[in-house]
Amino acid sequence: MRIGVDVRLIEELFQRGMGRYTLQQLHAVILATPQHHYVLFCLKKVPPSLRAFEKYPNVTLAKQFVRYNLHTFTKAPRFLDTLTQMLDKVAWEYEIDVFHIPIMMNFIQPIPTQMTACAVVATVYDLIPLIFAEHFPQPLVAQALYDFGIERYKTADYLIAISQATKHDTVRLLGYPSERIGVAYPAVDKSFMRLDDATIQARLTALWQKLGIPAPAHYIFTVTDHFYTKNLDTLLVAYAQLPADLRLTTPLIVTFDIYPKDRVRFMARAKELGVDGQVIFTGRIPEDDLVALYNGALFTVYPSRYEGFGYPIAEAMACGSPVITTTAASMPEVAGEGALLVNPEDAEAMTDAMHRLYHDADLRQSYRQGGYAQASQFNLDALAKATHDAYQQALTYHPAPRSSAPPQLNRNNHLWLIVSFYTYGIKRRLYDKVYLPTRRWLSKRIKGVSHK
Repeated sequence: MRIGVDVRLIEELFQRGMGRYTLQQLHAVILATPQHHYVLFCLKKVPPSLRAFEKYPNVTLAKQFVRYNLHTFTKAPRFLDTLTQMLDKVAWEYEIDVFHIPIMMNFIQPIPTQMTACAVVATVYDLIPLIFAEHFPQPLVAQALYDFGIERYKTADYLIAISQATKHDTVRLLGYPSERIGVAYPAVDKSFMRLDDATIQARLTALWQKLGIPAPAHYIFTVTDHFYTKNLDTLLVAYAQLPADLRLTTPLIVTFDIYPKDRVRFMARAKELGVDGQVIFTGRIPEDDLVALYNGALFTVYPSRYEGFGYPIAEAMACGSPVITTTAASMPEVAGEGALLVNPEDAEAMTDAMHRLYHDADLRQSYRQGGYAQASQFNLDALAKATHDAYQQALTYHPAPRSSAPPQLNRNNHLWLIVSFYTYGIKRRLYDKVYLPTRRWLSKRIKGVSHK
């Protein structure tokens, strides 16, 4: 097969789960299937995360695309149609059999409306903004872009879901046929592993010094975010209900990367609950520190209300941390028999689970061993096989023979595409070269005045 992959969004989303998953997925399947050729369609300026693919003999980087002004496309669907025709034509020219769209969102580049030159596979991560719409208010334009992306899932010949829970929701909410959805679980990165005691101690000592806090004898750990679905508030309530003497010696370490206003909000909530001195917010930390925190934790709590997969559960188990998570969405799938499960809305049950694990070393050891076994299932070999199976299945749902002529382009819109491209370039330069420097200068001036 000749497999095309749209990787225009990779760099923008590299630090998010979608970008991480796509990169590990592509490396895994390309290595596992040298008999196939992969064409990665990217921007003309190749980002660092894609340069690693140049080493593979069965990979071509097709530097075919530039950024466009999305505001124009949102207002004019005919431009989206033209861009789809361009992508369709490029796929035909490269003799693509299966075209994979791993990130079906209109954040940076317009997504295809309908392709005809080959079979199309798309990846579904979760439907959180659809399921929890009341907790994710968005501007009208952003909501329109999301709705547009969701509708495009229905035009794909085959879908890859990252969990059975996501597959179930896609069938239930989008009406997509179950038999045309395969599940390809993410793999736990090899850096998430059990460390020796000396390494754990050295890394944590450096981290405590960097954070400016005394080294705790024990701690409870969580990796979270400010979103409603992450359920940090319930965890704070549950932690506050633990005995005071336990909390004094065992702080809750909270690692996340959020806006300052949200950090302030959760710090205020901790103070309101009377645990502000016992809850430590680390902010974003390097991966080495994250691995050390998993390793050194008495146990990890992942209180989420919904996840497409839930990386921190598998990462914690791979590092030998006992885990408490919830009965919601994909969490039981990821945890298996390797974690203690509670209702995400039941703070008392979460408190009881933490209390049990704190006092029962044998129970912690039991979950530690079960976690190792469960985490080992999320590996690159399994991810590569599931992805390859999806590519093969897609062909069975797109039986139309390859056309002898390339898809026709609507040339009437090409002038507007060019205008849009240059408009975007001018706006970006004004933003980067004029607006941002001016804002930084004004900020410094305001701070200088306020200090006088």
